[in-house]
Amino acid sequence: MTADAFETFLEETSRRAWDARPGDEVPVPVAGLRLLLQRVNRPRNGWTNHETWVSNLWLTNDRGTFEAAREAASAGADELKDFIEHLAGLDDLDASLASDLLGAALAEVDLDELRQALSEAAS
Repeated sequence: MTADAFETFLEETSRRAWDARPGDEVPVPVAGLRLLLQRVNRPRNGWTNHETWVSNLWLTNDRGTFEAAREAASAGADELKDFIEHLAGLDDLDASLASDLLGAALAEVDLDELRQALSEAAS
């Protein structure tokens, strides 16, 4: 496949994926991505999903981050979400594929579960 043909394939695939509705046949790359997301979103080590588990790992990785996360969690879910987004660097990213993917992953974090865990860890 030539570079031009590959570029055309990517454009058509993106267009078809963008216009897809539930029940529509989706392009293979999109179907593969959906399968990957289904695998990742399974419960992880007792946590709701991978995103919540890995967020907890990073929030409790060192004492300073843990104290700041605990303070944010005690202020409310919105404050904890803002803290996680800042820690992940989302507020430093311009609109891009990376920011969209990071935002989608952060949207999967169970903030209530994290708030409870941080509260219990403080006790």
